[in-house]
Amino acid sequence: MNWLTDPDAAIGKRNAPVDRSRVGVDAFVRYEDRWDLLELDQAAAPVLLPSIYRKYALSPRVGLREDHEWQRGLPEW
Repeated sequence: MNWLTDPDAAIGKRNAPVDRSRVGVDAFVRYEDRWDLLELDQAAAPVLLPSIYRKYALSPRVGLREDHEWQRGLPEW
């Protein structure tokens, strides 16, 4: 996701090929075999994303869409 946070990249313009636009498996590895989370209300499920994603969510360059529920407050992780 460096292409999203690179300060030299033009905002709103793709500057990476499609193969670089995908999130890597490392972002989701902590969710592997966590079938127990399917039984929880989504608001009660822990955020297991890498901590850098919290920084991305707060960044005006990456951020969250306007109607995302985390706009009201980010969960802890």
